[in-house]
Amino acid sequence: TIAPGRDTGVMVSGTLGRFGYEAGVFDDDGDNAESSQEQFVQEGQDLEHAGPSFAVRVTGDLFRALGVSGSLRSANLGFAYTTSNVPEGLNSLRAVWFYATEGFFQRVYVEGRRQRFGAESDWTPGPTSLRAEWMQSREQRNEQSNRNEDLSDVIGNAWYLAGTWFVTGEDKDDNVNPRRPFYKGGPGAIELAVRYEQLGFESASKEGTSFTNPRAEHLTPNTDSVFTLGVNWITSKWTRVIVNAIHEDFEDANRTPIPGTSSFWAGLIRLNIVF
Repeated sequence: TIAPGRDTGVMVSGTLGRFGYEAGVFDDDGDNAESSQEQFVQEGQDLEHAGPSFAVRVTGDLFRALGVSGSLRSANLGFAYTTSNVPEGLNSLRAVWFYATEGFFQRVYVEGRRQRFGAESDWTPGPTSLRAEWMQSREQRNEQSNRNEDLSDVIGNAWYLAGTWFVTGEDKDDNVNPRRPFYKGGPGAIELAVRYEQLGFESASKEGTSFTNPRAEHLTPNTDSVFTLGVNWITSKWTRVIVNAIHEDFEDANRTPIPGTSSFWAGLIRLNIVF
């Protein structure tokens, strides 16, 4: 849950030439960052949640602005940053499995500033697309050792690279209509997809033996690397079938949905009806 999610606040947005911007101030630090753990609240302080937070995001057609010709003109790039103050306690960000919410990398004691850095790209030339996103979170652990000394930051890293191709020739956009719908005797629109993604948590310090103790200077890292192959069959503009084969590989075999098993396959079949 590195991305902050929604929250109550005030935001301004607009465009400057080929670029768009969004900036806001929010009451807390987003739905994903909320913690149910007990916190150390001093008298006169309201530290129920992390925050307030500030966020800014800039997106734009950089290559078009630079006068680049060809298909790269359609590429869109973006950068984002958030910052907030995190109250003392077991309030760090965490990883969430599809099957459960604990075990992958449990919350550790933090206090201080939480920052997020993000970058994104989206390129859709004709029947293909290439998308990528990277995000890193850094959380301070001021005076969180057993001797009330500062600990190294806890760091979360997440990224993905995904590509798709309509083998039946349709252009890639948000409302793909098959050239030859299945209900009219055609094959529909067939799209092949591949995606590689990774999520991991660690401490900035790599010195000495690592531990899973929430006050350890060197935290034992854990990373989940996921490779997905997919086929999207769009039978009409209202219906589609999605089939995915997913391979996951965990760094720590003791902290997986199936303890002791670090690598496994999963499958997904889904029917979408679009209104």
